[in-house]
Amino acid sequence: LANFLLFMQRGDGEFSHVYRTDRKWKDPKTKLLYYSGEAALALAMAFKMLDDQRYLKGAEKALDYLVGENYWPLTLKFLFGEDHWTCMAAEEAWPHLKHRRYATFCYEFATFNRRHQFMPGEGAEDFEGGYGITPFFPPHLTPAGSRTEAMVSTYRLSQHRKETRGVIGAQIVRAFRYIVRHQVRLENAYLYAKPHETVGAIRQSPIKYEVRIDYIQHTIAAMLRALDLV
Repeated sequence: LANFLLFMQRGDGEFSHVYRTDRKWKDPKTKLLYYSGEAALALAMAFKMLDDQRYLKGAEKALDYLVGENYWPLTLKFLFGEDHWTCMAAEEAWPHLKHRRYATFCYEFATFNRRHQFMPGEGAEDFEGGYGITPFFPPHLTPAGSRTEAMVSTYRLSQHRKETRGVIGAQIVRAFRYIVRHQVRLENAYLYAKPHETVGAIRQSPIKYEVRIDYIQHTIAAMLRALDLV
């Protein structure tokens, strides 16, 4: 699998996201959310497991692209994409890759996300700690989980670099409180057909009771990765 990622990696560090098996052809145009960051994280993890320098070099090329050339277009000077996997990969690659540009990127990513995190007095009290755009749209729990996965990595990266960012730690705790506040318990499970069987699940938002596997995966992964922090 790791070798396939290297096969799909382009010279600039980006990846071809789709391989057409019927034509044995790497699609050079289709670009999908999450793929590049996930691949960078996978290569960083593969290096630690297999001790093959090719995977570390691949992770480095991918990270250099994600924090560099990927943001060259003018429109991306004003916002961030779905880069939580990028920051997870940057921390996973430590101490083998110590480039300042990775930490700088992740600190700025954390700042950008804090601007979307509901603070006390912003919108409904139940929204505090969630990530959203306006008080008119209740924030979903999955972004609170996925962004917290990245914030945990970013916080740890700041610790590795001896420049601990307490503001990111507080950001993590706010998101956890939001998630736990809306996790399914018996007292808020009355709309489910079998309330007792749903206890512990992560619903979509404070007003939407759908439960999907990635809602649970992101939020619980974030919690497990930060147990020693909180």
